[in-house]
Amino acid sequence: MDELIDPYDGACNSLNGGDGWWLEQRPYFDSALNALSTHEAIPEFLPCPQTERPHYRNDFKPGEMAYFAVFYRDSLPGHQTQLVIRRPDDSVFSSWTHTDPGPYFPASWWIWSGNLPADAAEGEWTFEASYQGGTFQHLFNVGNGIFSDGFESGDTAAW
Repeated sequence: MDELIDPYDGACNSLNGGDGWWLEQRPYFDSALNALSTHEAIPEFLPCPQTERPHYRNDFKPGEMAYFAVFYRDSLPGHQTQLVIRRPDDSVFSSWTHTDPGPYFPASWWIWSGNLPADAAEGEWTFEASYQGGTFQHLFNVGNGIFSDGFESGDTAAW
């Protein structure tokens, strides 16, 4: 007969005397930021067996609509993320705070959008997120000369 075990320690583990089997046990809720990304449209997560359409994009023209996404795991109510978009000279274009509204989400994502300025500085911009003691960055480009012939921009809306 197989013996049941619980690899985690703690008061709720009655199977092996409350002792854990991990060398370094991770917390039950292990909140983290999984990814930062820029997009040309809102990602589409389609039902199986279809594949997702993330609409990733890292090259934008001045004045164009851009989407900024943050993907989390073990997101808890009240957790805050400080978000910043920086120009190539490191000056702040936009900043805001996202507070997780809850309930608990084992996996979640949030997205914001807006038009880049028509006179946006050309070069490498930074989308930055500070969450749970870490700071994460995603780089993207803004410029008129970064596209091949035939590019057509999509609909735009005010920032």
